[in-house]
Amino acid sequence: MGFTLLAEVGEGAVGRARAVHATLSRDMPWIESAEITIGSTTLLCSSRGAAALFVDPAGDHWLMCGTPYAFAGWTTLMAELSGGAGDEPAIEGRWVVVRISSDGREWTCWQDWGRSIVVYHVEHARGGVLGNIEPAAVAAAALGVDHVSRRGLVELLVLGHFVGSDTLYAPMSVLPPRSATRLREGRIAGNQRFETVVGSYDGHALSFEQALQRLRGMTVEAIRRAATPPPDGGFVLPLSAGMDARLIATVFADAEVPLEALTYGPPHFAEVALAEEIARVTGHPWRRVDVGDRHLAECKEPWFRWFGSSLHLHGTYHYPLLNALERHDACFLTGWLGNSNGGGEHPSPVLFDASKRLEQRLRGYGEYWPVEEVGRLVGFDPRPHLDEIEDILLEQVKSVADWPHYEQMNMLDLWNRQSRFVYFQTEMFGWYAEERSPFMDRRYSTFCMSLPSHLKWKRRLQIEMLDRYWPEVAAVEGSYRVERGIVGGQWHRVRYHLAKRTRGRLQSCFGTTWYADLMGDAVVEALGDPGERELMGREHPLFSASEVRRAVELAASGRHLACTRYLALRAAWV
Repeated sequence: MGFTLLAEVGEGAVGRARAVHATLSRDMPWIESAEITIGSTTLLCSSRGAAALFVDPAGDHWLMCGTPYAFAGWTTLMAELSGGAGDEPAIEGRWVVVRISSDGREWTCWQDWGRSIVVYHVEHARGGVLGNIEPAAVAAAALGVDHVSRRGLVELLVLGHFVGSDTLYAPMSVLPPRSATRLREGRIAGNQRFETVVGSYDGHALSFEQALQRLRGMTVEAIRRAATPPPDGGFVLPLSAGMDARLIATVFADAEVPLEALTYGPPHFAEVALAEEIARVTGHPWRRVDVGDRHLAECKEPWFRWFGSSLHLHGTYHYPLLNALERHDACFLTGWLGNSNGGGEHPSPVLFDASKRLEQRLRGYGEYWPVEEVGRLVGFDPRPHLDEIEDILLEQVKSVADWPHYEQMNMLDLWNRQSRFVYFQTEMFGWYAEERSPFMDRRYSTFCMSLPSHLKWKRRLQIEMLDRYWPEVAAVEGSYRVERGIVGGQWHRVRYHLAKRTRGRLQSCFGTTWYADLMGDAVVEALGDPGERELMGREHPLFSASEVRRAVELAASGRHLACTRYLALRAAWV
C-alpha cells in the first residue's frame, strides 16, 4: 500500500499529492485510491483492494504497508504498541505501521529493522508530509530545482542511490531503520530505536557442524513460515540461478507447496537456462518472460511517476515480468536480504578494504560518474560532500560499534545500498501482488548475524548445506560458487567479459550479464526516441550542457559505463 499523510499544508498541497495517487491508479488499474480526513490530517491511500486500515475503540486510525506475514492481527498489534512508541511489532517480512490519533495531530510510524520500505518526510511551515510514495511527497511540498541538495545530487550521480536519510531535496529526508518516529502536526517530535535484530558473537562458539545443522533448521523454518497462509492466486517465484531463489524453490518442493517459477531474459542468458534446470530438478512449472529492448523507452515515465528521483533509473526490465502476472491475488516470493544474511556478495569484499575510506568502499560496488567528471557536470567541487558522506557512514558504524566487524559492514550495505536502491524490486512486486520475503525473518536474521565471518564468507556454510542435503539442486551451476573456478562464478565472468569485448556478438554462445544486455540495449532504444533526445538537449540549471550532450552521445552508442551514467543523470533531471 502507498500512503501520504498531510497536516497543515493547505488544499493546494493536498491536491498535488492527490493527483500523484490518481496517476498510480491509472498506471495500475487494479490499484484503488481512497482519501480519509482524520481530524486535522488528510490520509491518501493507494492499494490493491481495500487498504489495510483499522480504527481502534479510541478512534485512532492504523495502517500497514508492505505484505507482512506471521501477523497475529490488529488486536495483538495494538496491545504490543499501546505504550506510545512501544517496541518493535512482532511481524515478519517487510512492513511499515502507522498510527494517526483520532484528532489527527499525532502520528507514529514504525519502520522495520531493514528499512525495506522507504518513508519520506518533509516539514512544512506549520505542518508536514509523510509517506512512502516519493513523487507525492515532492509534489505536496512543491519541491523543485531550487531545493536540490548538493550532497544528495553527488550521491545520486556517484553511487546511483542515496545514503542514510538523504534525498535529492534538502528539505526532504527518510525515516531511519528499526525505529518508531513520533510526529506532532506533521513535524518530528522524537524517535526510538529498536534492538531486535542485532549483530552478535553468540554463534562464534558453535562448531562448523553445529552451525550447519542450525542454519539448515532455521532456513527451512523461515521459508516454510512464509508459505502460510497460502494466497488465493498461488505463489510465484522469480527464479534465478542464485542461492536464495533456489533455496525457496527447494524448500517449497520438499513441503509439497506448489509455486510457479518465472525467469526473465532472452533465451541465450545463462541465468535463464540454469533457472529452467533448477525448476526441472525441484519439479516446479516454469516459464521464461521475454524482456526485449523497449522496456526503458516505454516504461521510464511510469517508473518516474512511481519512484521519482529516489534512485537511478534502473528497474524498468521488471515491467515485462510484472505484466506477465496472471492474477493480482497471487504472492511473489523474493530473496530479499538472503544475500546479506547468507554471506554472499552483500556485503561485498570492497567494504572490507581497510585502506579506503568508507565512502570509497561504497563506491566500489560500481561508480556511476567518476568524481572528477561530476565536478565538470555540476559546476561545483563534489569532494567536500564526499567528506560529509563519509561522516554519515562513520556515524552509522558507530551506532553498531559493539557488533562484529563483518556485521558492521553488513549493516553499512543494508542501510544504504540495499534499503535505498535494491529495495525497488520487492517494492514493485508488492504493488502488483502480495509479496513475502522469507529471509526478512527476525529469528533467522538474528542467527545469521551471530555467525563468525569465516563461516559466512562467500556463502561457505550455505554451499555446504545445499551440497549435503539437496545435492541435485546444488549440482546446477550457480554464480555464488565463486571459489570453484570455471565450474561456477568465474565462468559467468568469462562469459561476461567475452561478450562485453565483442559488443555482444558472441552473446548467443557465451551470454552476457543481465545488466549489460537488459539495460544497455534498452538505453540505446530509449535515446532513439526524439522526445527523449529533445528533453536531454534542453538547458538545465543543474548541469553543464556540453557535458550532458557528451554523456548522451556516449550512452546512445551503447557503451556500458556511459549507459549507467545516463541512468543516474536521468533520475536527477528534475
